[in-house]
Amino acid sequence: MRATDFGSSIVPKLREMIQKHNIDAEIVFTVRSGHATELSEHYCKRGFRFIIAVGGDGTFNEMSRSLIDKKDVTVGIIPAGTGNDFVQILGFPNRLGDKEWDAFFNKNVIEMDAGSCNGMIFLTEWD
Repeated sequence: MRATDFGSSIVPKLREMIQKHNIDAEIVFTVRSGHATELSEHYCKRGFRFIIAVGGDGTFNEMSRSLIDKKDVTVGIIPAGTGNDFVQILGFPNRLGDKEWDAFFNKNVIEMDAGSCNGMIFLTEWD
């Protein structure tokens, strides 16, 4: 997550939920454009198998780029961006309430499709 975004304001709630669900996790902030891609690749190489973006559509897309075709890695998003269109298309609200936090930590996983347009990778979910 970028420290200047709304995402930084939900860090206390995120820490609370990580502790509540007894998850071993690291919270890392991005510092520039492209940093989320670098971080996700770094943590994947370190053996992390759940890599979660806290932010909006752009942060999620950037974080996911280096993880395409990594079948042993699960990506996720905690909506903290401006519009959060992608997460809403998946059926989640713009901001997580208690019910959604619990669903998130229950690790309900769906497969995503990836495509490429003009050299840019994008994610989509097909019903």
